[in-house]
Amino acid sequence: KLLKEAQRYLEGVKLTHNEALKRKNQAHKQAKKINILVSKMDESKKWSIMYQKLVNYKKIHENCIVPQKYSTGSEFNSLGRWVGNQRTFYKNYKNGGSNQITPERIKALNELGF
Repeated sequence: KLLKEAQRYLEGVKLTHNEALKRKNQAHKQAKKINILVSKMDESKKWSIMYQKLVNYKKIHENCIVPQKYSTGSEFNSLGRWVGNQRTFYKNYKNGGSNQITPERIKALNELGF
């Protein structure tokens, strides 16, 4: 949308080549920021869905020890890999490494008995 606005503006008003490039670059930067925000929202939603699967798993199995592989079509099909990733992210976080897991998520997992 921002690119189209920039293009329409360029059609109606004569801008110097540098000004046109500057506007186009700004539009691209804004589009990238929006894409990053959307991807973060999507990641948050995915995390919430997997967390809920873990809650359901615990209700059934009374623990959070999820096998890495489940039969295809199982409700818990990708849960084992996700749980493994969360444990890795937590270890990295505790060792001062990456920030792939937030303190809020750590708290939620700990309250579940992770």
